[in-house]
Amino acid sequence: MAQKLGFKTDELFEKLINSGYLEIRDNNHYLTKKGKEVGGEVRTGRQFGIYFLWSVDFNPEAIKKLRTAELAEKIGLTSKEMMGKLVQFGYLKSHGDKFHLTAKGKAVGGEERIRQSGCTYFWAENFALEIKKTISSLKKVEQTNPHEVGKIKLSGLAEKLGFSTHELIVKLIHLEYLEIRDKKPYLTEKGKLAGGELRAGQSGYNCFWAENFSLEIEKINSFKLAKKLGITTNEVIDKLVKSDYLKQEIGKFIFPDRYYLTEKGRNVGIEELESNFTHEVRFLYPENIQF
Repeated sequence: MAQKLGFKTDELFEKLINSGYLEIRDNNHYLTKKGKEVGGEVRTGRQFGIYFLWSVDFNPEAIKKLRTAELAEKIGLTSKEMMGKLVQFGYLKSHGDKFHLTAKGKAVGGEERIRQSGCTYFWAENFALEIKKTISSLKKVEQTNPHEVGKIKLSGLAEKLGFSTHELIVKLIHLEYLEIRDKKPYLTEKGKLAGGELRAGQSGYNCFWAENFSLEIEKINSFKLAKKLGITTNEVIDKLVKSDYLKQEIGKFIFPDRYYLTEKGRNVGIEELESNFTHEVRFLYPENIQF
């Protein structure tokens, strides 16, 4: 297929990954649900091992891609407004002045291309219709109840994301969504762009966020996780095994126990790291992991 489309094999793999037809886990390629829907198949052979088959007429670039500026123009927004909507709806994440494509963004065909001038984001042409419908639906609801459109209080957002309210405030300040002035938190320009809103109440100001607002979750080792939870590292490991995030293999003779990452553990965001020197497997856990 690479030869037919005029690509090098590694270039084609990159396009299939960026378009959401393949994904990489544990340094291996896997067929995604989207890949299966377009007829992709996994085969195993003696000569090549595991490989993928595609329909003869399949072309990962068949759908026209639009730059974010073109997408904005098609919808009737400025480029800045478009970036704000893409962050608000969870297709992009902002980190300081930079943006990154999320898993949700990749799932709808979003593509990140790195150039000398920076990153450019491309979107399937038919994605414009989906975004337009979402914006239109929100506007209709706003007209009937402008204060409750997909908004959630800071305390509710903290509970949803698995943080205490204090932890979330600290994280929002660290990521520059909030800032402290006169010992009070205020929304930054970045916070407003992400859909944050301050409302006056009887007890002062409340901060509201879009229900689909997402944060970059930090990954921490078992020592830091134990410290955060106020328990020992061994107790953390026991919880991970009982929650079926890790599988324990009892060591024999002088060999220590080994732990393996389960599919359930991978799905909640646990990462597996292997030392190049000792071949010892270590894990990184989402800071808000739930047991």
